[in-house]
Amino acid sequence: MDEAAGPSTSRTSNLEDVDDEGASLAEEDEEHTKALKAKEMMAPLFQRYNFTMKKNDLPINWNKPEILDKIRSNAVVVLQGATGCGKTTQVPQYLLEEAFERKEYCNIIVTQPRKIAAISIARRVAQERKCDLGTLVGYKVGLKEQHNEDTRLLYVTTGVLLQSLINSKTMATYTHVILDEVHEREVDMDFLLIVVRRLLSTNSKKTKVILMSATIDAKGFSEYFKIPKKSGYLSAPVISVERPRLHVVQEFYFDDLEKLKVDFQIDYEAPGISEQMYNIAAKLVVVCDHLKGQEFGDSLEYKPSIIIFLPGINEIEKMEGALEKLIASIQNAAQRPNLLIMKLHSTLPADDQTAVFRKPGPNQRKVILSTNIAESSITVPDIKFVIDFCLQRILVTDTLTNFSTLRTEWASKSNCIQRAGRAGRLMSGRVYRLVDRRFFENNMDVSTSPEILRCPLETVVLKAKLLEMGTPPSILALAMAPPNLDDIRNTILLLKEVGAMLRTVKGNYDQLDGDLTYLGRIMSKLPLDIRISKLIMLGYIFSVMEEAVTIGAGMNVKNIFLNQNSVKTYSQKMYWADGSGSDAIAILNAYTAWKSRQEQAGDTADMYNWARRMSLDRKSLIDMAELIHEVKDRLNRSGLKPVSGPNRVVWNAREKTVILKVILAGAFYPNYFIPMSVGGKELMERQSFTELGGRDPCNTVFFTGFDHERYIGPLYTVQIKKILSEGDYSKHQAMKVMYDRTTNRIFVTFLGTTDERDQRGSFMPGKVHADVYRAIKLRKLGARNRITEIRTMRQRDAIDYATSAGLGHWEDANGWVPRRKIVRNAHLSVLPPIFREKVVCQVTHVVHPNKFFLRPEDNRNKDIFREIHTQLNARQLHPFPADANFAMGQMVAAPVQENQETYARAVLRSYRNVRTTGSVSWTVFFIDYGHTAAMEETAFRQLDDSLGQLKDIPPRAFEATLTEIQPSAIISPQGSWTTESIHRFKELVLGKIFVAKVYSVVGVVASVELSRDEIRMNSELIRLKYAQYAEESYISKLDHDHRERKQREIMMDENLRNEVYRSAELTQNTYEDDELEDVNPPEDKLRCKVVLSGPHSPLETSASATIRSSVMKPVSIESDSVNSILLDSNPQDTHEKLLVAGGVNEQGNRLVLRQTSVMPNIPGFGAIMSLIFCPTAQLKKDKDETRVVTVLSGLGYDPSTGEALYPEHDMALTLDVVLNDDDITNINALRYTMDSILHTGEGQTDPKFGDASIQKLKLQVKQYIIKILEHERRFLDLRHAPNDYNWRCDLNLTAGSSSSKKMKGDFNIYDKKAIFPLLEPLNLLPVSASQLTFLKKHCHELHKLAHTDVQLPRHGITCQLCNNVLETLPQLRIHLYSKLHRDRESQIKYRSPQMY
Repeated sequence: MDEAAGPSTSRTSNLEDVDDEGASLAEEDEEHTKALKAKEMMAPLFQRYNFTMKKNDLPINWNKPEILDKIRSNAVVVLQGATGCGKTTQVPQYLLEEAFERKEYCNIIVTQPRKIAAISIARRVAQERKCDLGTLVGYKVGLKEQHNEDTRLLYVTTGVLLQSLINSKTMATYTHVILDEVHEREVDMDFLLIVVRRLLSTNSKKTKVILMSATIDAKGFSEYFKIPKKSGYLSAPVISVERPRLHVVQEFYFDDLEKLKVDFQIDYEAPGISEQMYNIAAKLVVVCDHLKGQEFGDSLEYKPSIIIFLPGINEIEKMEGALEKLIASIQNAAQRPNLLIMKLHSTLPADDQTAVFRKPGPNQRKVILSTNIAESSITVPDIKFVIDFCLQRILVTDTLTNFSTLRTEWASKSNCIQRAGRAGRLMSGRVYRLVDRRFFENNMDVSTSPEILRCPLETVVLKAKLLEMGTPPSILALAMAPPNLDDIRNTILLLKEVGAMLRTVKGNYDQLDGDLTYLGRIMSKLPLDIRISKLIMLGYIFSVMEEAVTIGAGMNVKNIFLNQNSVKTYSQKMYWADGSGSDAIAILNAYTAWKSRQEQAGDTADMYNWARRMSLDRKSLIDMAELIHEVKDRLNRSGLKPVSGPNRVVWNAREKTVILKVILAGAFYPNYFIPMSVGGKELMERQSFTELGGRDPCNTVFFTGFDHERYIGPLYTVQIKKILSEGDYSKHQAMKVMYDRTTNRIFVTFLGTTDERDQRGSFMPGKVHADVYRAIKLRKLGARNRITEIRTMRQRDAIDYATSAGLGHWEDANGWVPRRKIVRNAHLSVLPPIFREKVVCQVTHVVHPNKFFLRPEDNRNKDIFREIHTQLNARQLHPFPADANFAMGQMVAAPVQENQETYARAVLRSYRNVRTTGSVSWTVFFIDYGHTAAMEETAFRQLDDSLGQLKDIPPRAFEATLTEIQPSAIISPQGSWTTESIHRFKELVLGKIFVAKVYSVVGVVASVELSRDEIRMNSELIRLKYAQYAEESYISKLDHDHRERKQREIMMDENLRNEVYRSAELTQNTYEDDELEDVNPPEDKLRCKVVLSGPHSPLETSASATIRSSVMKPVSIESDSVNSILLDSNPQDTHEKLLVAGGVNEQGNRLVLRQTSVMPNIPGFGAIMSLIFCPTAQLKKDKDETRVVTVLSGLGYDPSTGEALYPEHDMALTLDVVLNDDDITNINALRYTMDSILHTGEGQTDPKFGDASIQKLKLQVKQYIIKILEHERRFLDLRHAPNDYNWRCDLNLTAGSSSSKKMKGDFNIYDKKAIFPLLEPLNLLPVSASQLTFLKKHCHELHKLAHTDVQLPRHGITCQLCNNVLETLPQLRIHLYSKLHRDRESQIKYRSPQMY
């Protein structure tokens, strides 16, 4: 203990700097006198409990007298001792024993950084004192607590003590405050040190503070608690406890590895691991394995373990690869080490982590590849060798953008010493540090930088506000390592952005401070990230709090999904997301299912197996359940709980999904990202059509790199299917493989499920088949494993085999010619021909409005159908022989309905073996009706003799879809038709006669408009709110254009009309047979290898950030997200979609999104969400002020300077829909209502309105949000405003507000206290008469041009109405059919002429 010669020159503040001169010494003495009188309370305890300690041999016992003496004579003592010396369990007991001996009052509180440590240590101390846990010794961590009025030694987490001191603002109730593990320097600990230091100098001078540290640097803590003396400052005394090692651990460094012949220099300026270093470490493992254990006095019956410390999971994978490669290269089997390589990191399930404790097999050695989790959290006792790369990965948050980065840095000396301590527990050992000795001793930091300097400061600033001892900057300046002022400023701006703080202090704007809001107070009480806390509060406002708490807890704990980097786990995540495209909803669904099953099955082996099978981490789910319980308890204490009763807000299941996405958009604003395709949507659609040869991009992928001149594709169909099914042969029936000789591509179409209950055959929102997502995921996961390698035959062998298999024949001039198939009686096809505009039909079967079947009601078709029906049912049909073989595509007669004798033609689609009966069940398709059914082979009848001709008659019904509609995104955010909408559609159409106006025919599906009795069914479903408008696909528009022009030509030319009709009667088509049976060439003939590229999809997209600081940065999505494969799920829709991220990490210049959710497919959704939840916004207009083109949102600007307050987070969204006064009125009403629910009265900390009023406000919230979401908005072309990110300065506006005086009036009573201030009115001007005339004339010219066959100029023409460049005449014609153009024509009141 040294006394300074004069005032300290340290930058650390001293106790006297924070003395509260107004504090009353008399009050303090009175408070302490009460505590001393409380000694009388101790007398019964001294009799009831044993206060004497049993002697033990822990190293700390040698220092017991010194420790007690220093504590009695000093306000603060720093105790330094290595892990295991006994300081955590023994020092508090010394104090108890001393209190007993001196008959003094004591009340001791001890902090631990982790919950599990506080509980286990309290349990151990209670056992040592032979008392029940919760009596003399207790604990309190979160909701778990065991203590009573007798408790005199309480173990708590750091956060519990910190919250207690913030609330009480005194330590006088404790005689001793022991802060353990202070060397870890967590944010809560550093802030607790500020509070303890402050209270020591004001109202708690009699309380003793003991700091306990395991590091080699305790001097900093000692100097932080300097005490002023007349002659200078006295540092807190430091007591060091030495722990003798039982076993010798030798230390080696990189420059000691001479035997490995290392000729390599480490680049210390760029922390990381090069390929050479992986190889050196692998060689070192082999050397360690060859060392004889006897040299170190080993006593284990098996080979001791090696542990290698690596900074992250990627490095673990690379190290594993280096070890496997080295072992494989050792030719001598006797010299080849028998290694059991095991991985250890925090993302592993708990069960997998425990595997490292298992004993290895005979003559086998464990090699554990670990992150720093093995430094302290997990101890493996049998480790003999430690190989340390001396690296660590720490999370650093950029407070300017609020993005986190995992940065690789050199570990500190204390980290390395801690790692070295993993060896030498049961035997002598060795530590190899892969850095030079000089660098370790002279250049590496003593300890890791405190979290407060690199981690988010939101909760710290909120606690500083609750402390009420000054502004956040002034409080945090007292920290042992004060954070940068800019970081504090940015954090305050962020808290203002999320609504935790007002933009003002007592009505005056302050960049470094702001009044705490009710929302901010709740955030400070919850053990969650502030955005998750906001999610829960928005859940409260929107009446989905129960679900919001579940989602928030799942986001806050370790990943509840097993991360095994496989297509299986990705598929399982898709299953849990249930078509929502949301990681958050996947969490909700998975937890709900687990909780329900847990309540029924309990904690059984069956439950464990179920969780593994469903790719769930059981330990994380248990932690999540505990957190949910804790959060709900804290919310209840704050008066926030779900409302029950008849007047509560109720959402149905589908509405709830939309509302959950709404609150996710609100909570995680401004983490908005726009999925983008290069060149725009129209270009992407055209490219999709071209790349896939006209095939549907929603269910097709392709491979490249297959040379059709050298290989005969159908021979390798089974291998292609095997790649995509990962060996699951049951999926082969649902794939169709096609080969394009002109492009050297292989196309695979996923046929989807034949089970009509699953109308999408998908677990993703939108129209894209789930197997397309899985195929792309397979490509990304298998990039290193060459999963797309197929084995091929030599050409001559292939030709011979394919010819003998009947797959085609070889022609010298043309090469391989595939087998062709004849379509007999093609002229009898009922699919609407090109010249047919309308067809009178009966609806024979309905799957949903985008898939139903029509049978034409013309006389010829009725006669043919009647004849087929008569022939099949006029006589007894013959059953098939018992040994008959059936094939997919075969036509049979089958009963139309179960237990009926009416037969119809049916085609066999797919089969499965029935385990219970041993029979085969087929899915059959009734080609004259459109429905499918499952039945056993015994139900089939033969089409033999005269009935054989029925096989050559085309189906009498065709598949159809309603034109330009899709499921309403409001009632079905998954993009699938609801049961209610399907039922209603069936009621309206099934079995009835309609006029079908044919829009297009693509493949074998007709897009139609059904009308009957002046009711257009397409419009009717939209009116009933079951459907919303959908743009037709590019290929559909292309066919529509072709049909319209051809029909126009026929109408004008009678000779042509007769010729077309006559040719239709004579049609006889042949086509390449793409339904070849799968063949398996002999294995011994497959002697060559081809590596394909793929599978690919033209729908693959990337995301683009919207906030100013990130708009140019590339974006990717974390690999275990349900959105890790991002496709344009509704490629025909031209409006922008929205992706919201729960968190964003930065890797170099790239952003990586976490916990993502695809927002509902509602036009303008992103801009609407921004306007609802942003702090403030400006609606930027075009130069004529006739329309809003951009929504600029953020914190606003400083009126005194005109500069943006938080420019990095300003967000500009370009509008592609019309925004009108009704939108702004409803959005303002919703913002005002949300403010009302959160508003506190003057000088109050709780909401102003009572429960009954808040319930009425919540009903209003429901009304407004439904009105906003259901409002149909017309499309607009994208036009960027000049200076999109510049705020328009207005002297009438205050900082952070965009509400005009007109809008405020008496309505906006909250004014500067508003979290959601009102938005400015639009005040749009009408389009000028001259501009209207110009645009109408331009539209007329476009339509006129579309009637011609002229070639457009070289660079195309621009549609002035939509701002689209059109390069060809077909593009122009298709553009004129688009909803965007038609909406724009409607806006200028232009009536287009009859389409050509």
